[in-house]
Amino acid sequence: MSPANGIEFEILTTLAPEQVRDWNGFVKQSVHAHFFQTYEWGELQRHYAGREVHYWIGRSRGRLVLSALLLVKSAPLLHRSLYEIPCGPVFDDVSMFEQGLTYLDRYLASKAIGLDLNPRWLLSQSGPMMEKLRTLGFTEIPDPQHARYHNETLVVDLRPDPAAILQSFRDTTRHEITKAENAGVCVSFENSPAAMESFYGLYQAHVAARSGVAVPKSFFDLVSEKIFVDPEKGFVALATLEGAVLSAGVFFVNGKRAWYTYGASDISRKKVGPTSHLLHWQTMKHLKQRGCEIYDLGGALEQIDASDPTYGVVVFKRGFSKTFEKFLPDYRKVYHPWLMKMVEWKRRA
Repeated sequence: MSPANGIEFEILTTLAPEQVRDWNGFVKQSVHAHFFQTYEWGELQRHYAGREVHYWIGRSRGRLVLSALLLVKSAPLLHRSLYEIPCGPVFDDVSMFEQGLTYLDRYLASKAIGLDLNPRWLLSQSGPMMEKLRTLGFTEIPDPQHARYHNETLVVDLRPDPAAILQSFRDTTRHEITKAENAGVCVSFENSPAAMESFYGLYQAHVAARSGVAVPKSFFDLVSEKIFVDPEKGFVALATLEGAVLSAGVFFVNGKRAWYTYGASDISRKKVGPTSHLLHWQTMKHLKQRGCEIYDLGGALEQIDASDPTYGVVVFKRGFSKTFEKFLPDYRKVYHPWLMKMVEWKRRA
């Protein structure tokens, strides 16, 4: 533990139940905290990816003022590890981040090959954080293929009246919503493993139709087991007609923000047409009733070429919003250049 101007920092390998409650409570109330900083996301990574999970904590007068999941991939033969902070850290103000990062940098100096930092702070408000990162030797990761998380997204403000939100959508989006409603499509929100099974069946067919690679079913099974057992943390949305699932989505929730993370649709039902527009609209209304204020459409580029493989998805998302949020890029600090070159060579091989 290291005190700095009244703040004490420590890195733990386990959390007691009361510490888990404190952790999630702090992450939930933070205005910029991502779902990928919740305790449950760490548990999913531990079981799915086989990573160690450490917990970086800063306290002032006994109160949490900084937290970050540290995902650790050990390299025993190299006697060091690769560290990653997904979509974090979470902190009350910039001074706490600056002090905390200095502490973490010293802590990792003898332990880490490198640290990847994937912050989700608005680019327009992050000047002091960027300066601190550069001062400590962090550099922007230039390879866009490296990015594990979206650096840019579209959001819908859920605070206005539902009629005003609907009116803000593109005309064609509202048309598709009405068309699906008139056809009798229903949208439900569920947390059961059976709902996830329904999603995954549609998801596999959706990905196969686009010659893509599906995320393994074991991942979604763990989402059901580790996360969706608590309905407050997310759900599966299913749009159905006459017992058939026509579109589906997986959503995570933290505090007043929700994220659309995975989706799929059956486009073979030509008579009904696309039902994903209705699924998203009903999900927005459902989340608004739960007290959410921001609906994150899960990544979208403001500047995108028509040849980009995600162009059609971005056009779809733009039907709901014109409000883009841009975040800091991913940063990395290399503590042992020679070992990092070995790791990168192995990845490429």
